[in-house]
Amino acid sequence: MRSKGPRGSLLKATEQYTGEPVSPDAPLFRAALAAARAAEPYPDLPAAASHLLAVGRV
Repeated sequence: MRSKGPRGSLLKATEQYTGEPVSPDAPLFRAALAAARAAEPYPDLPAAASHLLAVGRV
């Protein structure tokens, strides 16, 4: 399974860095899938994805 946009890039970069595929059971994969599902009702959102910036707090 592949994801388009930033989620797909994140998964691909992780696979390249580790040299191993990201398992569908991995938290990173589940988070990317949840983000894709959350964006699904908004078809314009993926088109704007390259212009989005995420900010988080620790």
